Amino acid sequence: KQWYQRRVHGDISSTNTFSISIMHLLILSTFLLTSTSSGFSMGLDFGSGVPPMGHGSGAPPLFSCTGKTVEDALQKLGRNGEQVSRMSSEDQRNTMIVLLADGSKHSIQELQGMTTVGDLGSLVGLASIRDVLLWNHFRTPQELSRMSYDDQRNTLIVELNQATGKAIPELQGMNDFQLVESGCQTWRMF
Repeated sequence: KQWYQRRVHGDISSTNTFSISIMHLLILSTFLLTSTSSGFSMGLDFGSGVPPMGHGSGAPPLFSCTGKTVEDALQKLGRNGEQVSRMSSEDQRNTMIVLLADGSKHSIQELQGMTTVGDLGSLVGLASIRDVLLWNHFRTPQELSRMSYDDQRNTLIVELNQATGKAIPELQGMNDFQLVESGCQTWRMF
């Protein structure tokens, strides 16, 4: 109340109020960064297409890099574990489709035609490949949104070829999860 009275009567300048607001924002952002990196999850999702905390920073991911489940894929796409655990399997699949429609050049209809989990061409495989490409800054979210599953898979194959020297035909013979696992090991994403 005293602060309000001083503000109304001019004892606190608007510059000081602005400084106080900036200070509060800095404190809040520090809390959110610290809380998120220590495992506390507020369930915030800003829909930015930016990978979850830790991507590209050298810090370990908040979930398994080599995970093959729908739950792992949704976390790679920015959903927290608590959100995912409250969803039905149908809601999980539909959420993944919507997120991948934004994160690839595929339409919702095309993604609905893909299997949820499988060794090649599945929704979980696409999310996992996309995650490796984002984590290592091989492509931006905007670039990936213009790429098909095949484009993203082939990009990962080329990057693995350059990093490991493995032959392209050998890499092409791997399924999606073998490629992702190879990427996780090569770029120490555990």
